[in-house]
Amino acid sequence: MKNGKRWVRVLLWAAVCMTAVMIFLFSAETGEKSSETSDTVTEAVIRLFDAGYDQRTPEEQEDIFSFASLVVRKCAHFTEFALLGLLVRLLFASYTDRHRSLAAWGAGTAYAVTDEVHQYFVSQRAAMGADVLIDSLGVMAGVLVAWTLVALVKRAKGADRA
Repeated sequence: MKNGKRWVRVLLWAAVCMTAVMIFLFSAETGEKSSETSDTVTEAVIRLFDAGYDQRTPEEQEDIFSFASLVVRKCAHFTEFALLGLLVRLLFASYTDRHRSLAAWGAGTAYAVTDEVHQYFVSQRAAMGADVLIDSLGVMAGVLVAWTLVALVKRAKGADRA
């Protein structure tokens, strides 16, 4: 194996592991801490997209905040698992040409299941099947992005040879 390919694999393994640890640590936060984090992000998102938020009635603000909070939380699930899917797919591509995308999606989805089981045991958290579905869709999106990147690189290398 060439030294360059070895370093790519080492870096990809490190990135996959760091992403898995990041997901684990977010899931290890208590419900209270997790809510504080997502509420801070939700507040920023609302301020970015709704300049008149402060002029709304308290009931309207509560409805907007509740909806935005749900969207922020689910987007966070999707995004962190999309990153995992991207990195796992790239890692698998460095080893073999066979079944990389399906295997990467399966590995990421399996990690999503373990993530929800982990949350079940964390104070004020719950395991939700809907989150596994969102996570799995995120993994699939990351796998598709990686698949596209790999295809573009292969095409570019093929064009260089012509």
